[in-house]
Amino acid sequence: MALHGYVDDSGYGDRNDPAFVLSGFIASVPRWKTFSDQWQEALQEFPSISYLKMSEAVGLSGQFANWNVRDRNVKLERLFPIIKGINPQGIRCVIPCQSFRDNVKGKISKALNSPYFLALFDMVFMLATAIREGNLDIADPRYKVDFTFDENKKLEYLIDRWYGIVMSELPAWASNLFSNSPIFRDDKQFLPLQAADSHAWLGLQLQREKAGQHPFDRRGLKRESFESLEKIVTLEPPEGFETRFNGLAERVAARLAQGR
Repeated sequence: MALHGYVDDSGYGDRNDPAFVLSGFIASVPRWKTFSDQWQEALQEFPSISYLKMSEAVGLSGQFANWNVRDRNVKLERLFPIIKGINPQGIRCVIPCQSFRDNVKGKISKALNSPYFLALFDMVFMLATAIREGNLDIADPRYKVDFTFDENKKLEYLIDRWYGIVMSELPAWASNLFSNSPIFRDDKQFLPLQAADSHAWLGLQLQREKAGQHPFDRRGLKRESFESLEKIVTLEPPEGFETRFNGLAERVAARLAQGR
């Protein structure tokens, strides 16, 4: 069964963010079809919204302008169980911002000098290993995993380039597990990307909690509204990303210098 991963990011734009989070879900195409049908129906239920974007939901802006806190929370509690209902595989990679600044920023090629690249590298290798070891029940080695990312005109060229570099770093046994190029779509139109946005947002809030902040106390958010999201089984690499990139910068720099 063909698999599709939808991925979004959160964090690092604000210097006070404790981490950069790359996160999303993988599921079969039929499951995503079921999700999209149910999600669209829930969006249209009164009071209706055209799409879900967590920054707007939290800020009571955009689609949630003039909403009250109670109705916003009810809407979220209606939507999130739909994601869990298709039993997707959650994926999340976290790059601590301070660790990135201390150990990576300014010390590698400018082409790679971003936590997004490191998180993407970690995510792909984590998935490849999980598939090889049989820890990803939804994976079928006969089919490649396709990835769709939220459209971002400032980042699309870089993400496409980073994705190619990551693919070139894969060992031979993993070279056929993933599609050769990423796909970019508008999250207002492609409903699974709204699920990825929610997962990435939640991932950042969990990092803020670890840092001693209280993200769920803002704007009347209820922690229990996110229970169904938190219960989705999510693959995450172990902490200590720095050790996993030893030698990576040098290999990639040499490849870039050779025009490969």
